[in-house]
Amino acid sequence: MFGFVGKARYLVMKNIRKEIRISRRDHKRIIKSRRMRRMGARFITVFSLFLLFITITGAINSFAGSTLPSSDTSDTEYKKCYTSIMIYPGDSIDSITDKYYTSQFKDKDSLAFEILSINHLSPEKTLEPGNHIIVPVYNLMAK
Repeated sequence: MFGFVGKARYLVMKNIRKEIRISRRDHKRIIKSRRMRRMGARFITVFSLFLLFITITGAINSFAGSTLPSSDTSDTEYKKCYTSIMIYPGDSIDSITDKYYTSQFKDKDSLAFEILSINHLSPEKTLEPGNHIIVPVYNLMAK
């Protein structure tokens, strides 16, 4: 009828009820109240974690929203920065110029000349794959 563990537990519970002299109904009520307390503690833990998650998410969203530049172009300006890029087979000054050209440069020739002068290259020299060069770029900055 009982396994070894089940039999031992039954006898322990039977002895506890005898020593305290509580009825089976009272014992079940006590067990039920303990279960309810555990369930309440679990609910509070889960609810607290949920609130913490919502708070952190809101903080991240408000922080990210405050650092994004506004869509109004009158409040923005472009800042000239430099980035390092890797040369791949088939790359040339013209292909790099086409990729990184924006309206902030005068024209593509001025960008190509700037890339050549920054990297101490001559127009005749071919770019070797695997090398890195510096390219000017304009980043949008909020005022």
